[in-house]
Amino acid sequence: MIKNALLFLLLMLSFLAFSACTSGPKADRIDLDEDLKCTQDGASAPEWVCGNVEHEAMQIAIGKAAQSKIGRSFTLREATADGVAKIKRRAQFYVEKKIRKFARMMDPELAQIADDSSQKIAKEISQAEQNDYKQIKEWQNPANGDLFVLVAIQNRWLDQQIREELLALYETDAATWKKFRETDGEDKLDTLFED
Repeated sequence: MIKNALLFLLLMLSFLAFSACTSGPKADRIDLDEDLKCTQDGASAPEWVCGNVEHEAMQIAIGKAAQSKIGRSFTLREATADGVAKIKRRAQFYVEKKIRKFARMMDPELAQIADDSSQKIAKEISQAEQNDYKQIKEWQNPANGDLFVLVAIQNRWLDQQIREELLALYETDAATWKKFRETDGEDKLDTLFED
């Protein structure tokens, strides 16, 4: 009996030690120093180039383009376009997720309206203003000339667009707008963007 208990205790301690060792590193936050922490095609590169980066206030993506014989400005446009295409998908996912979260706060009829329009609104917002997608960093690989850019869009801007689109959605019908107001829809929208 004591032997079984000791064996069980030993197994549990081994499991806890193993699980503590395998938790792995967390993604770096965006910072402006250019720490060379990863390797890209044989060259030391900033951590963000390898994609191990996140930021709570913005959506980010990494664009890449091979060095062009036409010139650096063409390569930069190509890398930025690649990054913008990727970030549009991230922005679209972010918007849909926010709208669905808002729909769960509402009564079933109002929730259905938001849920039915979530994909359309997300697509419109992500396509709307390409000028709001900003290239915030760039790095050129000295080994092969590939250019990497870090592209971002502020969540605050996306949130403002979501708010405007949802309000416009409910305002199209007088009865729906009345119900939206009676169920404190605007307060729930404010709550949605607090986190």
